[in-house]
Amino acid sequence: MNYQKMQDEEAALWKGKTEMELLSEKGVPDRIVPRPDGGKIYVYDQSRTATLPGQAQTTTAPGLLYGTTTSTTTYTAPTDLRITRVWEFWISPKGKLEKLKLLHN
Repeated sequence: MNYQKMQDEEAALWKGKTEMELLSEKGVPDRIVPRPDGGKIYVYDQSRTATLPGQAQTTTAPGLLYGTTTSTTTYTAPTDLRITRVWEFWISPKGKLEKLKLLHN
């Protein structure tokens, strides 16, 4: 996934927009971080966990006696996959969007 392209496309959509437009479109952020200059950083956390299913793999080989086979099944447990995507929208003290950042894994 091209995260830089995703960030650039999102930034182009929000260029020149206001804090109120952001809130109207995205809703209440997960966190609001005050900036020393009086601005704010609105943080939208889109992180998710997905579970990849376990797998069973069976191998079969000829047995020791004629006409027989031996099978062995190996099971791989499910795996949790954490996908991190956090958007930071930097709002100026005057309520205009200054920049945005995409933090990801």
